[in-house]
Amino acid sequence: MIPEHLRAFQHSVVEHHPGWEVRLWTDEDNRAFIREHYPWFSKTYDDYPYEIMRVDAVRPFLLQHYGGFYVDLDVECVGSFELLRSGELAPELTRRRPTERVGLVLGLERRLTRTAVCTNAVMASRPQHPLWQHVFEALELRARRKQPWFMPRENYILNTTGPELIHDMLRKYSSEHQDVLVVTPEVLSPLGWWQHRGSRVFPNAIAVHHYGSSWLPTHSQVWQNFLRVIAG
Repeated sequence: MIPEHLRAFQHSVVEHHPGWEVRLWTDEDNRAFIREHYPWFSKTYDDYPYEIMRVDAVRPFLLQHYGGFYVDLDVECVGSFELLRSGELAPELTRRRPTERVGLVLGLERRLTRTAVCTNAVMASRPQHPLWQHVFEALELRARRKQPWFMPRENYILNTTGPELIHDMLRKYSSEHQDVLVVTPEVLSPLGWWQHRGSRVFPNAIAVHHYGSSWLPTHSQVWQNFLRVIAG
């Protein structure tokens, strides 16, 4: 069951993509999918200490197997993803433009303390894109690293299964793949996680990630909400 406050976001995806197949994947669906199609990853998947790590980890597998778009429930569509499929974006909205037909789409999101990194809230891929194999290998490798006692849970998750892992693989292997489109934060993540939408408008956006952050511990959610009040 989709929480009430997220239903409008899901409806926005359907509204902007008539004729597209839209499927909601549950935790049970994800586990069954991994066991059927990637059984070698099942133990790693089941052994993750936090549920959000399974939610993160399954996304590359779904995209590698089926292709298409992955979209988080807290993402609002304000335009059509067709622009990403075609690659017909203004040059200033791209960090990397493919030299051939678009096969993989990744977007950047802002961070408070560093330059933008890849978001995993919205991603698109053709089936069997070879970059995902590098991601699979990194997921296996990083799963063997235990959480250091001094590392906050959020950082451990982001680096082990989340956006930091996707960003590292793109940076390491992008030269091998000439069909990757990377778009600026204005396109898919115009808000920083510390901001709320308010009356802001986003003329260059196709989607707006609202950072529901339900996976964060309570104290982190309180801190995030405090920053949003300050940032306005």
